Amino acid sequence: MKRDRANSRAGPSSPKERLRERRRRELIDACMDSIARYGLGGTTVARVAESAGLSVGIINFYFESKSALLLATLQHLVDSYERAWRGAISRAGDDPARQLEALVDVAFDASLCNVRTVSVWNAFWGETRAREEYLRVCGDRDAAFRAESQRLIAELAAREAHAHVDPEAAMLAFVHLIEWLPDWMLGGDSAAFDLDWARSVCRRFLASLFPGEFSETTR
Repeated sequence: MKRDRANSRAGPSSPKERLRERRRRELIDACMDSIARYGLGGTTVARVAESAGLSVGIINFYFESKSALLLATLQHLVDSYERAWRGAISRAGDDPARQLEALVDVAFDASLCNVRTVSVWNAFWGETRAREEYLRVCGDRDAAFRAESQRLIAELAAREAHAHVDPEAAMLAFVHLIEWLPDWMLGGDSAAFDLDWARSVCRRFLASLFPGEFSETTR
């Protein structure tokens, strides 16, 4: 029993399970490529199969429908981001300022914030038919990120030097920056995101609220 539990935590244990997991990930990656290029409406099973270099039949084996593949793709994005920001906080120590910096760094990590991933996020949010699914999958996790951000900001605001800061208002502004800056960069002339600039903006915002707690990284 202990061995079974250890294997379940470690991930797929048999060659068949590892192959299944690899195929699912390949299909999800191909689906993200298709969504970024064609949008949700233009993403078809045939286009995903072509991008993955696999047959349509293989997709039907792993996902019963296009909707199931799209949902798995959204779930993958949400889970990846949540693991990343929770892990970043846990590694940052106990200082709320360092933990907020860790949230900024992970929000603008190149593996999570790039043209493809932001295009996919926007596709799910922007299409009316997908919005209900987006809210269902993302709602609790978005609320958790906001709650954690507000907790850290409130800890700093509780210090005498920062008693002027309204934690809820500061949290809303901070989260808005985190969510809005990728869209701003996506609409720019360059295909490459300026992640250093985005991190600098967020750090300067935090430094303006809490002088002395953050280094004001400028460009």
